[in-house]
Amino acid sequence: MKALIIEDERLSADALVSLLNRFYPECEVIGICTSVKEGIATLSNQSCRPDIIFSDVSLSDGVCFSIFDKVKLDAAIVFTTAFDNYALKAFEYYSAAYILKPVMEEDLCPAVEKAIKMRGMQDLKAICETTMNLARNNTLVLKSLMLVRGDTYILTKVDDICAIVVDGRRVKVYADNGNYGYDHHNLHFFEENLDMTRFERVNRQTIVAVDRVKGGERLSKDTMRLLFNVDLPERIAVSYDQFMRLVKNQVE
Repeated sequence: MKALIIEDERLSADALVSLLNRFYPECEVIGICTSVKEGIATLSNQSCRPDIIFSDVSLSDGVCFSIFDKVKLDAAIVFTTAFDNYALKAFEYYSAAYILKPVMEEDLCPAVEKAIKMRGMQDLKAICETTMNLARNNTLVLKSLMLVRGDTYILTKVDDICAIVVDGRRVKVYADNGNYGYDHHNLHFFEENLDMTRFERVNRQTIVAVDRVKGGERLSKDTMRLLFNVDLPERIAVSYDQFMRLVKNQVE
């Protein structure tokens, strides 16, 4: 069995290779592509014929669907990503599985087994349409983020986030344990992909988790600084009325 990995995060790619070597030693990883452009070039080569493709969705130069729109494949595709909001789109490409990062043994093995079975079936469309119908019954929201700080990658669950603050051309994401890292998406992306019944955009530069607001410090007659379980270096200021609404929502 030959596998191709499409992943722009080296740590994630190396971790996947390690799992495959451990549980499927007969699987030969024939390449690792780090971008849409490289993926198209590799799969356009007639000599590249993987049986299974492991692909992240969000790549440095676009989304992986652009690859599969341009290259005709008969390989089974396993999507590996931190975002579950692409699940319905993924099943349009007759994927074997959609795995949320970090990829674990209990997720990988069933996905590979399903991919092997799908390779021997002709009607992949019927299989995936059934999966799409099941997926439509679920609310698809962001569950985790792979944050970066220097050379360190930090997997952070969305449930642990207390604030997201614009920092230049990227955002700084704070967890409620005081840890933080950077993400390249803008606040509009988070508004579309977070559960906004739990989060609220309090100003042009900040989204906060409502249930992580623990109090406020008066800065002026009409302005309050939000306080969390941990001290944030950023001073997140809101109007007094907005602060009272945030606190009231928790009390209710």
